[in-house]
Amino acid sequence: MKLLNVVRERGNITHWLLTGIIYLASFKAPNIYEFALDYYVPRYIQIVQMASLPLIAIMLAVALLVRKGAMAEDRSFTNFAVLFFYLFHIVLIITGYVYNSNLQDLIFRFIFLSLLSLFFYAAVSKMAFYTQHGRSLVKSVFWGSFLFILTNLVLYLGSIGNVMWKGRLFGVTSHPNFVGMCGSICCTLAFCLLYLEKKTASKLLYGAAFIAGCWVCTLSDSRTSMISAALSISAFIIYSIRNIALRSVSISVLLLISLLLIGMLSVDTVNYEGRGNTREETWASLYDEATNLPIFGKGRAGATTNGYLFAIVAAGLFGSMFFFIGLSYTLAVLFRPQRNPQKIEATNIYKSLLVLILTGSMFEGFLLDAVGMPVFIFWMLLAKVDSIKSYRYNSLAV
Repeated sequence: MKLLNVVRERGNITHWLLTGIIYLASFKAPNIYEFALDYYVPRYIQIVQMASLPLIAIMLAVALLVRKGAMAEDRSFTNFAVLFFYLFHIVLIITGYVYNSNLQDLIFRFIFLSLLSLFFYAAVSKMAFYTQHGRSLVKSVFWGSFLFILTNLVLYLGSIGNVMWKGRLFGVTSHPNFVGMCGSICCTLAFCLLYLEKKTASKLLYGAAFIAGCWVCTLSDSRTSMISAALSISAFIIYSIRNIALRSVSISVLLLISLLLIGMLSVDTVNYEGRGNTREETWASLYDEATNLPIFGKGRAGATTNGYLFAIVAAGLFGSMFFFIGLSYTLAVLFRPQRNPQKIEATNIYKSLLVLILTGSMFEGFLLDAVGMPVFIFWMLLAKVDSIKSYRYNSLAV
Protein backbone atom coordinates (compact mmCIF):
# COMPACT_ATOMS: atom_id res chain seq x y z
CA MET A 1 0.00 0.00 0.00
CA LYS A 2 2.85 2.32 0.87
CA LEU A 3 4.56 1.53 -2.44
CA LEU A 4 1.33 2.26 -4.32
CA ASN A 5 1.06 5.67 -2.65
CA VAL A 6 4.66 6.47 -3.64
CA VAL A 7 3.94 5.58 -7.27
CA ARG A 8 0.81 7.73 -7.26
CA GLU A 9 2.67 10.63 -5.70
CA ARG A 10 5.43 10.39 -8.32
CA GLY A 11 2.78 10.30 -11.01
CA ASN A 12 1.20 13.48 -9.61
CA ILE A 13 4.61 15.20 -9.55
CA THR A 14 5.19 14.33 -13.19
CA HIS A 15 1.79 15.74 -14.15
CA TRP A 16 2.50 18.98 -12.28
CA LEU A 17 5.89 19.22 -13.98
CA LEU A 18 4.24 18.69 -17.38
CA THR A 19 1.82 21.53 -16.60
CA GLY A 20 4.78 23.77 -15.76
CA ILE A 21 6.63 22.77 -18.93
CA ILE A 22 3.63 23.56 -21.12
CA TYR A 23 3.08 26.87 -19.30
CA LEU A 24 6.69 28.03 -19.80
CA ALA A 25 7.08 26.63 -23.33
CA SER A 26 6.04 29.81 -25.17
CA PHE A 27 7.58 32.41 -22.86
CA LYS A 28 10.00 33.76 -25.43
CA ALA A 29 10.51 37.19 -26.93
CA PRO A 30 14.23 37.59 -27.72
CA ASN A 31 13.84 39.42 -31.05
CA ILE A 32 10.47 41.06 -30.61
CA TYR A 33 11.92 44.53 -29.96
CA GLU A 34 13.38 44.59 -33.48
CA PHE A 35 9.97 44.98 -35.14
CA ALA A 36 7.52 45.73 -32.29
CA LEU A 37 9.22 48.94 -31.32
CA ASP A 38 7.13 49.95 -28.31
CA TYR A 39 6.63 46.44 -26.92
CA TYR A 40 7.51 46.05 -23.28
CA VAL A 41 6.59 43.86 -20.32
CA PRO A 42 7.41 44.13 -16.61
CA ARG A 43 10.87 43.07 -15.48
CA TYR A 44 9.61 39.89 -13.81
CA ILE A 45 8.03 38.77 -17.10
CA GLN A 46 11.31 39.47 -18.91
CA ILE A 47 13.11 37.30 -16.37
CA VAL A 48 10.69 34.43 -17.02
CA GLN A 49 11.15 34.88 -20.79
CA MET A 50 14.92 34.64 -20.41
CA ALA A 51 14.87 31.82 -17.84
CA SER A 52 12.10 29.68 -19.39
CA LEU A 53 14.46 27.41 -21.35
CA PRO A 54 16.74 26.44 -18.42
CA LEU A 55 13.69 26.10 -16.16
CA ILE A 56 12.12 23.66 -18.63
CA ALA A 57 15.39 21.72 -18.81
CA ILE A 58 15.44 21.42 -15.01
CA MET A 59 11.81 20.26 -14.96
CA LEU A 60 12.56 17.64 -17.61
CA ALA A 61 15.51 16.34 -15.59
CA VAL A 62 13.46 16.24 -12.38
CA ALA A 63 10.61 14.41 -14.13
CA LEU A 64 13.03 11.78 -15.46
CA LEU A 65 14.55 11.31 -12.00
CA VAL A 66 11.09 10.93 -10.49
CA ARG A 67 10.08 8.37 -13.10
CA LYS A 68 13.36 6.47 -13.30
CA GLY A 69 12.06 3.61 -11.12
CA ALA A 70 9.04 3.04 -13.34
CA MET A 71 11.18 3.33 -16.48
CA ALA A 72 13.69 0.80 -15.14
CA GLU A 73 10.93 -1.72 -14.47
CA ASP A 74 9.26 -1.27 -17.87
CA ARG A 75 11.80 -1.74 -20.68
CA SER A 76 9.23 -2.33 -23.40
CA PHE A 77 9.95 0.93 -25.22
CA THR A 78 8.98 0.60 -28.88
CA ASN A 79 8.02 4.19 -29.59
CA PHE A 80 9.54 4.63 -33.02
CA ALA A 81 7.50 7.78 -33.76
CA VAL A 82 9.33 9.73 -31.03
CA LEU A 83 12.65 8.22 -32.13
CA PHE A 84 12.23 9.35 -35.74
CA PHE A 85 11.25 12.88 -34.67
CA TYR A 86 14.30 12.95 -32.39
CA LEU A 87 16.56 11.99 -35.31
CA PHE A 88 14.98 14.72 -37.42
CA HIS A 89 15.84 17.34 -34.80
CA ILE A 90 19.35 15.91 -34.45
CA VAL A 91 19.84 16.54 -38.17
CA LEU A 92 18.57 20.11 -37.70
CA ILE A 93 21.05 20.69 -34.87
CA ILE A 94 23.98 19.33 -36.87
CA THR A 95 22.96 21.33 -39.93
CA GLY A 96 22.76 24.46 -37.82
CA TYR A 97 26.27 23.82 -36.48
CA VAL A 98 27.64 23.42 -39.99
CA TYR A 99 26.43 26.93 -40.84
CA ASN A 100 27.18 28.79 -37.59
CA SER A 101 30.06 26.71 -36.10
CA ASN A 102 28.87 27.41 -32.55
CA LEU A 103 30.02 24.40 -30.53
CA GLN A 104 28.50 25.62 -27.26
CA ASP A 105 25.11 26.05 -28.94
CA LEU A 106 25.43 22.56 -30.45
CA ILE A 107 26.14 20.94 -27.08
CA PHE A 108 23.33 22.77 -25.28
CA ARG A 109 20.80 21.98 -28.00
CA PHE A 110 21.81 18.32 -28.04
CA ILE A 111 21.49 17.99 -24.25
CA PHE A 112 18.12 19.75 -24.18
CA LEU A 113 16.76 17.74 -27.12
CA SER A 114 17.91 14.49 -25.51
CA LEU A 115 16.21 15.38 -22.22
CA LEU A 116 13.04 16.39 -24.05
CA SER A 117 12.81 13.30 -26.25
CA LEU A 118 13.61 10.95 -23.35
CA PHE A 119 10.90 12.62 -21.26
CA PHE A 120 8.25 11.98 -23.91
CA TYR A 121 9.69 8.62 -24.99
CA ALA A 122 10.03 7.04 -21.58
CA ALA A 123 7.79 9.02 -19.21
CA VAL A 124 4.88 10.58 -21.12
CA SER A 125 4.29 7.45 -23.19
CA LYS A 126 3.51 5.54 -19.97
CA MET A 127 1.08 8.12 -18.56
CA ALA A 128 -2.70 8.07 -19.07
CA PHE A 129 -3.71 10.21 -22.08
CA TYR A 130 -7.24 10.96 -20.91
CA THR A 131 -9.42 9.80 -18.05
CA GLN A 132 -12.59 11.53 -16.92
CA HIS A 133 -11.64 11.05 -13.27
CA GLY A 134 -8.13 11.64 -12.01
CA ARG A 135 -5.03 13.06 -13.63
CA SER A 136 -4.22 12.63 -17.31
CA LEU A 137 -1.97 14.16 -19.96
CA VAL A 138 -4.86 16.04 -21.54
CA LYS A 139 -5.82 17.73 -18.26
CA SER A 140 -2.20 18.56 -17.37
CA VAL A 141 -1.65 20.15 -20.79
CA PHE A 142 -4.99 21.96 -20.51
CA TRP A 143 -3.99 23.58 -17.22
CA GLY A 144 -0.61 24.63 -18.61
CA SER A 145 -2.22 26.21 -21.67
CA PHE A 146 -5.04 27.83 -19.70
CA LEU A 147 -2.68 29.43 -17.18
CA PHE A 148 -0.54 30.70 -20.06
CA ILE A 149 -3.57 32.24 -21.76
CA LEU A 150 -4.68 33.83 -18.49
CA THR A 151 -1.22 35.37 -18.06
CA ASN A 152 -1.47 37.01 -21.49
CA LEU A 153 -4.99 38.25 -20.85
CA VAL A 154 -4.03 39.72 -17.47
CA LEU A 155 -1.17 41.65 -19.09
CA TYR A 156 -3.50 42.89 -21.82
CA LEU A 157 -6.54 43.78 -19.69
CA GLY A 158 -4.47 45.26 -16.86
CA SER A 159 -2.37 47.34 -19.28
CA ILE A 160 0.68 45.83 -17.59
CA GLY A 161 3.26 46.78 -20.18
CA ASN A 162 2.43 47.08 -23.87
CA VAL A 163 1.82 43.67 -25.44
CA MET A 164 0.02 44.92 -28.58
CA TRP A 165 1.57 45.98 -31.87
CA LYS A 166 -0.36 47.16 -34.93
CA GLY A 167 -3.59 45.97 -33.34
CA ARG A 168 -2.32 42.41 -32.72
CA LEU A 169 -1.60 40.71 -29.39
CA PHE A 170 1.99 39.57 -28.90
CA GLY A 171 1.56 38.71 -25.24
CA VAL A 172 4.68 37.09 -23.79
CA THR A 173 5.59 35.40 -27.08
CA SER A 174 7.66 36.66 -29.99
CA HIS A 175 4.83 36.85 -32.56
CA PRO A 176 1.01 37.14 -32.61
CA ASN A 177 0.72 33.85 -34.52
CA PHE A 178 2.51 32.07 -31.67
CA VAL A 179 0.19 33.32 -28.94
CA GLY A 180 -2.71 32.66 -31.31
CA MET A 181 -1.72 28.99 -31.68
CA CYS A 182 -1.52 28.70 -27.89
CA GLY A 183 -5.03 30.15 -27.73
CA SER A 184 -6.27 27.58 -30.26
CA ILE A 185 -4.77 24.74 -28.18
CA CYS A 186 -6.45 26.06 -25.04
CA CYS A 187 -9.90 26.50 -26.61
CA THR A 188 -9.72 23.09 -28.35
CA LEU A 189 -8.82 21.25 -25.15
CA ALA A 190 -11.39 23.24 -23.19
CA PHE A 191 -14.11 22.37 -25.71
CA CYS A 192 -13.26 18.65 -25.65
CA LEU A 193 -13.24 18.54 -21.84
CA LEU A 194 -16.44 20.63 -21.67
CA TYR A 195 -18.14 18.21 -24.06
CA LEU A 196 -17.18 15.18 -21.96
CA GLU A 197 -17.55 16.66 -18.46
CA LYS A 198 -20.52 15.79 -16.23
CA LYS A 199 -20.01 18.16 -13.27
CA THR A 200 -21.50 21.65 -13.50
CA ALA A 201 -18.58 23.39 -11.77
CA SER A 202 -16.07 21.81 -14.12
CA LYS A 203 -18.24 22.69 -17.10
CA LEU A 204 -18.18 26.34 -16.03
CA LEU A 205 -14.38 26.22 -15.73
CA TYR A 206 -13.92 24.65 -19.15
CA GLY A 207 -16.44 27.07 -20.64
CA ALA A 208 -14.46 30.03 -19.30
CA ALA A 209 -11.24 28.53 -20.66
CA PHE A 210 -12.86 28.06 -24.07
CA ILE A 211 -13.91 31.72 -24.17
CA ALA A 212 -10.44 32.85 -23.04
CA GLY A 213 -8.74 30.78 -25.73
CA CYS A 214 -11.06 32.08 -28.46
CA TRP A 215 -10.51 35.63 -27.21
CA VAL A 216 -6.74 35.32 -27.49
CA CYS A 217 -7.11 33.92 -31.03
CA THR A 218 -9.19 36.99 -31.90
CA LEU A 219 -6.84 39.47 -30.21
CA SER A 220 -3.84 37.99 -31.99
CA ASP A 221 -5.65 38.34 -35.33
CA SER A 222 -4.07 35.01 -36.28
CA ARG A 223 -6.12 33.36 -38.98
CA THR A 224 -3.91 30.30 -38.64
CA SER A 225 -5.05 29.79 -35.06
CA MET A 226 -8.71 30.48 -35.89
CA ILE A 227 -8.75 28.00 -38.78
CA SER A 228 -6.85 25.39 -36.76
CA ALA A 229 -9.20 25.68 -33.77
CA ALA A 230 -12.33 25.61 -35.93
CA LEU A 231 -11.24 22.50 -37.83
CA SER A 232 -10.01 20.65 -34.73
CA ILE A 233 -13.25 21.29 -32.84
CA SER A 234 -15.27 20.28 -35.91
CA ALA A 235 -13.22 17.09 -36.14
CA PHE A 236 -13.89 16.29 -32.49
CA ILE A 237 -17.64 16.77 -32.95
CA ILE A 238 -17.70 14.62 -36.08
CA TYR A 239 -15.61 11.83 -34.55
CA SER A 240 -17.89 11.90 -31.49
CA ILE A 241 -20.95 11.09 -33.63
CA ARG A 242 -21.63 7.39 -33.12
CA ASN A 243 -23.97 7.00 -36.09
CA ILE A 244 -21.73 6.09 -39.05
CA ALA A 245 -24.16 7.42 -41.69
CA LEU A 246 -24.58 10.76 -39.89
CA ARG A 247 -20.82 11.01 -39.40
CA SER A 248 -20.22 10.43 -43.13
CA VAL A 249 -22.75 13.14 -44.03
CA SER A 250 -21.11 15.54 -41.55
CA ILE A 251 -17.67 14.91 -43.01
CA SER A 252 -19.00 15.50 -46.53
CA VAL A 253 -20.66 18.77 -45.49
CA LEU A 254 -17.46 19.93 -43.75
CA LEU A 255 -15.40 19.13 -46.85
CA LEU A 256 -17.82 21.03 -49.07
CA ILE A 257 -17.75 24.06 -46.77
CA SER A 258 -13.93 23.90 -46.69
CA LEU A 259 -13.75 23.79 -50.50
CA LEU A 260 -16.18 26.71 -50.70
CA LEU A 261 -14.08 28.78 -48.32
CA ILE A 262 -10.90 27.91 -50.20
CA GLY A 263 -12.58 28.98 -53.44
CA MET A 264 -13.55 32.32 -51.89
CA LEU A 265 -10.03 33.00 -50.60
CA SER A 266 -7.01 34.18 -52.49
CA VAL A 267 -3.37 34.17 -51.43
CA ASP A 268 -3.64 37.88 -50.63
CA THR A 269 -6.17 37.16 -47.87
CA VAL A 270 -3.55 35.33 -45.80
CA ASN A 271 -1.03 38.14 -46.10
CA TYR A 272 -0.56 40.60 -43.27
CA GLU A 273 -0.22 44.15 -44.48
CA GLY A 274 2.62 45.99 -42.86
CA ARG A 275 4.78 42.94 -42.23
CA GLY A 276 8.07 42.66 -44.07
CA ASN A 277 7.28 39.33 -45.73
CA THR A 278 4.01 37.85 -46.90
CA ARG A 279 2.88 34.26 -47.33
CA GLU A 280 2.66 34.80 -51.07
CA GLU A 281 6.40 35.53 -51.09
CA THR A 282 7.49 33.03 -48.46
CA TRP A 283 5.48 30.11 -49.85
CA ALA A 284 6.97 30.78 -53.29
CA SER A 285 10.46 30.94 -51.77
CA LEU A 286 9.98 27.72 -49.77
CA TYR A 287 8.49 25.92 -52.77
CA ASP A 288 11.41 26.89 -55.02
CA GLU A 289 13.95 25.72 -52.47
CA ALA A 290 12.08 22.49 -51.63
CA THR A 291 11.65 21.52 -55.29
CA ASN A 292 15.42 21.62 -55.68
CA LEU A 293 15.33 18.50 -53.47
CA PRO A 294 18.45 19.26 -51.41
CA ILE A 295 20.09 16.19 -49.88
CA PHE A 296 21.16 18.25 -46.87
CA GLY A 297 19.35 21.34 -45.65
CA LYS A 298 20.39 24.79 -44.51
CA GLY A 299 19.07 24.67 -40.95
CA ARG A 300 16.39 26.80 -39.30
CA ALA A 301 16.79 29.88 -41.49
CA GLY A 302 14.61 31.82 -43.87
CA ALA A 303 10.87 31.54 -44.38
CA THR A 304 8.96 29.30 -41.95
CA THR A 305 5.38 29.72 -43.13
CA ASN A 306 4.82 26.07 -44.08
CA GLY A 307 6.11 23.39 -41.74
CA TYR A 308 6.20 20.63 -44.36
CA LEU A 309 8.16 22.58 -46.97
CA PHE A 310 10.32 24.10 -44.25
CA ALA A 311 11.27 20.60 -43.03
CA ILE A 312 12.65 19.77 -46.49
CA VAL A 313 14.48 23.08 -46.83
CA ALA A 314 15.90 23.04 -43.30
CA ALA A 315 16.87 19.36 -42.99
CA GLY A 316 17.10 18.30 -46.63
CA LEU A 317 15.75 15.05 -48.04
CA PHE A 318 17.86 13.05 -45.60
CA GLY A 319 16.63 14.77 -42.44
CA SER A 320 13.05 15.38 -43.54
CA MET A 321 12.69 11.65 -44.20
CA PHE A 322 12.69 11.13 -40.42
CA PHE A 323 10.15 13.93 -40.00
CA PHE A 324 7.67 12.48 -42.49
CA ILE A 325 8.08 8.91 -41.18
CA GLY A 326 7.29 10.10 -37.64
CA LEU A 327 4.35 12.10 -38.99
CA SER A 328 2.99 9.07 -40.83
CA TYR A 329 2.60 7.20 -37.53
CA THR A 330 0.09 9.79 -36.33
CA LEU A 331 -1.75 10.10 -39.65
CA ALA A 332 -2.77 6.46 -39.41
CA VAL A 333 -4.84 7.31 -36.31
CA LEU A 334 -7.13 9.63 -38.30
CA PHE A 335 -8.27 6.83 -40.58
CA ARG A 336 -8.28 3.97 -38.08
CA PRO A 337 -11.63 3.43 -36.30
CA GLN A 338 -11.41 2.85 -32.55
CA ARG A 339 -13.51 -0.21 -31.70
CA ASN A 340 -12.73 -0.25 -27.99
CA PRO A 341 -15.54 1.77 -26.30
CA GLN A 342 -13.27 2.51 -23.32
CA LYS A 343 -10.82 4.36 -25.57
CA ILE A 344 -13.17 6.26 -27.90
CA GLU A 345 -13.14 9.52 -25.90
CA ALA A 346 -9.34 9.58 -25.61
CA THR A 347 -8.99 8.74 -29.31
CA ASN A 348 -11.35 11.56 -30.33
CA ILE A 349 -9.36 14.12 -28.31
CA TYR A 350 -6.15 12.78 -29.84
CA LYS A 351 -7.56 13.15 -33.37
CA SER A 352 -8.79 16.67 -32.60
CA LEU A 353 -5.34 17.81 -31.40
CA LEU A 354 -3.70 16.15 -34.38
CA VAL A 355 -5.98 18.01 -36.81
CA LEU A 356 -5.07 21.27 -35.03
CA ILE A 357 -1.32 20.62 -35.35
CA LEU A 358 -1.52 19.41 -38.96
CA THR A 359 -3.61 22.44 -39.98
CA GLY A 360 -1.40 24.94 -38.17
CA SER A 361 1.70 23.45 -39.80
CA MET A 362 0.30 24.41 -43.19
CA PHE A 363 0.90 28.06 -42.23
CA GLU A 364 3.64 27.93 -39.57
CA GLY A 365 6.91 26.08 -39.04
CA PHE A 366 6.51 25.44 -35.30
CA LEU A 367 7.21 21.69 -35.62
CA LEU A 368 10.84 22.62 -36.23
CA ASP A 369 11.04 24.66 -33.01
CA ALA A 370 13.12 23.34 -30.15
CA VAL A 371 10.68 24.79 -27.61
CA GLY A 372 7.04 25.82 -27.84
CA MET A 373 3.58 24.72 -26.80
CA PRO A 374 2.54 23.45 -30.26
CA VAL A 375 5.68 21.38 -30.81
CA PHE A 376 5.40 19.92 -27.28
CA ILE A 377 1.82 18.90 -28.09
CA PHE A 378 3.14 17.10 -31.16
CA TRP A 379 5.80 15.33 -29.07
CA MET A 380 2.99 14.15 -26.79
CA LEU A 381 0.92 12.90 -29.72
CA LEU A 382 3.92 10.96 -31.02
CA ALA A 383 4.54 9.48 -27.57
CA LYS A 384 0.95 8.22 -27.26
CA VAL A 385 0.33 7.08 -30.84
CA ASP A 386 0.96 3.37 -30.16
CA SER A 387 -1.42 3.18 -27.20
CA ILE A 388 -4.12 5.17 -29.04
CA LYS A 389 -3.91 2.94 -32.12
CA SER A 390 -4.15 -0.21 -30.02
CA TYR A 391 -7.60 -1.69 -29.44
CA ARG A 392 -6.43 -3.06 -26.10
CA TYR A 393 -7.46 -1.01 -23.03
CA ASN A 394 -4.86 -0.10 -20.42
CA SER A 395 -5.75 2.57 -17.87
CA LEU A 396 -2.10 3.60 -17.54
CA ALA A 397 -1.49 3.89 -21.26
CA VAL A 398 -4.72 5.10 -22.84
